[in-house]
Amino acid sequence: MKILYIYPHPDDESFGPAHVMSKQLREGHEVYLLTLTKGGATKQRFKYDLSVEEMGEVRLKEMLEVEKVLGLSRNDGFRSCGQRIKRNGS
Repeated sequence: MKILYIYPHPDDESFGPAHVMSKQLREGHEVYLLTLTKGGATKQRFKYDLSVEEMGEVRLKEMLEVEKVLGLSRNDGFRSCGQRIKRNGS
């Protein structure tokens, strides 16, 4: 089965459904994660004195780490509006 999770910004998947996504991957499903933004507009950027664009790049790097932890590989299909990632080998 193909499963698509859609979130407003990176890290939202980490606040609950990541374990379900991991289970679905282990069961052999194709799991996709789509974020609608890079998340650069977060107020946390002020703490680090970063622009929206710079913070977006930080959040993208964090999303790449999520890919590793969940065992996913990136697919650039939705890069213009965020990130989409897919299970390795699917």
